[in-house]
Amino acid sequence: MSLSSTHTSLAALAALTLAIAPSLAQAPASAPSASDRIVLVLDASGSMTAKLPDGQSRFDAARAAVGDMVDKLPASTSVALRVYGHQSPTADKNCKDTQRVVDFGAASQNASAIRARLGALAARGYTPLAHSIEEAAKDLSASGGAAGGTVILVSDGKETCGIDPCAMAKALAAANAGLVVHTIGFGVDAATRNQLQCIAGAARGTYYDANSRGGLLDQLAKASRQTAAAPPSRAPAMQRTGTLILKGPAGVGTGIAVEDSETGTIVEHFGSISASPAVRVKAGTYRVRFMNGTWNGIVVDGGKTTELAPALFSIGVAARINVELRDPETLEEVMALSMNHSAVTPLIPGRYVLTVRNETFDEIDFKEGAAFQFKPAVITFADTGDYSHTYRVSQQPDGITIDGGPGQDVVVPPGRYTVEQPDKPEAKPIAVDLAAGESRTLTIGK
Repeated sequence: MSLSSTHTSLAALAALTLAIAPSLAQAPASAPSASDRIVLVLDASGSMTAKLPDGQSRFDAARAAVGDMVDKLPASTSVALRVYGHQSPTADKNCKDTQRVVDFGAASQNASAIRARLGALAARGYTPLAHSIEEAAKDLSASGGAAGGTVILVSDGKETCGIDPCAMAKALAAANAGLVVHTIGFGVDAATRNQLQCIAGAARGTYYDANSRGGLLDQLAKASRQTAAAPPSRAPAMQRTGTLILKGPAGVGTGIAVEDSETGTIVEHFGSISASPAVRVKAGTYRVRFMNGTWNGIVVDGGKTTELAPALFSIGVAARINVELRDPETLEEVMALSMNHSAVTPLIPGRYVLTVRNETFDEIDFKEGAAFQFKPAVITFADTGDYSHTYRVSQQPDGITIDGGPGQDVVVPPGRYTVEQPDKPEAKPIAVDLAAGESRTLTIGK
C-alpha cells in the first residue's frame, strides 16, 4: 500500500506479455472449454483473521464457502485450488507467497481433497494479488492450453506487494484470449472494491460482492457459471471523455493528483472540492493519490461520471498531534501527519491502525464518505521554565507509559492516569481521570 507500490511500467508489462504469450498459447485443439477449467484463488492473508458479525473469521467462512461451492460444481468440471498469504507471517513480507495446493482434477474427485487442504491452512501473510493472478494463469496454461480457463479470486484486501494487479490482469488477458478472471470482494472497503473491479474488467470477468459465508457461497456459484463478459462498446467520439468527482465538504481536496494507471502520468489535479469538485479525463483507468496511499483501479467510462467519496479525518481536541496510520495486515506505516483540530484530511477508506508516538490507540475503520474525528485525551504540562525535570504519565492499572516535560503535550487514550516525577521520588503522584477529547493542563512546581 505504499505510494511506490503502484508503478508498474508499460515496458515491464509488455515484456511480461511477450514472455507468457507462448506458454499460454500452446494447446491441443481438443482442450476443454474455459468454463470447464477453474482455478479458485483464495486469500489467506493476515487480514482474513478479522471477524464477521456472526463471530466467525473471514477465513473460516471463506474456506467453508469454497468447500461447499466445489461440492456443487458439475462433476466433470476440472478445478484446482491456489492460496496466497498462508506460508509466511506478515513480518516476512513474502511477496511470492502463493501456492497451488490442490492440482486440477474433476470436481467429483477433487472436492474432498480441496476440503481437506483448506482445513489445514491458516491465514497469516501478505496479499500478493498480481503474482497470484499471474501464477493462476500459468496453472491454466499448463493444464490445457489455448482454450484459456477461469480464475475465481476471493480477496478481502488490496495488493500489498508493489505491483498493479489490474495492469497485470490486462497483460495476461492480452496474452491469452481465453482467460477470464472473476473477482469476489469479501467484506471489502471502497478502494479494495475498485481494485478488484478493475482486475475483473481488465480480464473479461465480473466482480461480485459478499459479506457473509452464505453470500460468498452464492457469489462463488454465480462466478462458476459466468462466461466471459462482453467487451465494452466503444463510445462515440464526443463521449470518449468522462467525469471524475471527488466528494466531500468545501475546502478539502486541493492539489490531489489524478494519474493515468498505465503510464503513471499526472493528467489532472483536483482543486478545492468547493471550487473544482470534478475533472474531465479520457475514458480509462486512473489512480488518485491521498495522504494514506493511492486509490487504484478507478475506471472512468466515456460520457459517464465516476464518484470518489474519501473518508474524512480530523482531530477532536485542541492540540497539534503527530498521527501515524499503519496497514493492519503489514503494520507498515502508510501515513505520518501533523494535524491540528481545524484540519480535515481526505483519506482512502479502509481499516488502519492509528498510532501516536508509537503508542497504538485503535484500529479504525474509515468509511467511504464518512467523517471520523479522533478524540484522544491530552495532558499539557505548563511551561514553568524549569527544563531539568521530566514527568511520567502512566495509565492505571496496566496501560501505557509516556514521558513529557514542561511545555509539552502528552496525547493518551481516555482513562485514569498517574503523573509522577522520576527524578523526584519524594513528590506525591498526581491522579488524573481523562475522558475522550478532554484536555487537562498541569502546573508542576519547580
